[in-house]
Amino acid sequence: MSRLLVVDHDVMIDGGQHHDLQELFAEANERYFGGGVRATIVWGPARRPRRRKKFTFANHYLRRRLIIVNRALDARWVPRFVMAFLVFHEMLHSVCRPRREGGRSIVHTPEFVEREKAHHSYARAMAWEAKNLDRLLRS
Repeated sequence: MSRLLVVDHDVMIDGGQHHDLQELFAEANERYFGGGVRATIVWGPARRPRRRKKFTFANHYLRRRLIIVNRALDARWVPRFVMAFLVFHEMLHSVCRPRREGGRSIVHTPEFVEREKAHHSYARAMAWEAKNLDRLLRS
């Protein structure tokens, strides 16, 4: 059963057709974070497919403890290992906090980048992303 969540006048649904974010979150939380990450993870609202210059996989709102995943990724052609890595990546933001440098917020700090490589599917997920970026940009 899907739940609805209203954030900034958008409605997000936590139930996916192809990928179960709750299951992926629970698995990553246990395996990599000892169950210590507390956040809500949901699919973002559906958007019309269009060509873009940048694809945003997800957003993590630290103060709200909310992760919103791009609904375009809830597709049969997106492998589970990619989704598992993405969920881990977003959860890692809870552990490796951003730092201020020269008036800018650095979210992917050297510590973050190093810890991200610990995911069992890091290399495969990065290769898949590079191979499928054009398709993602059209979704």
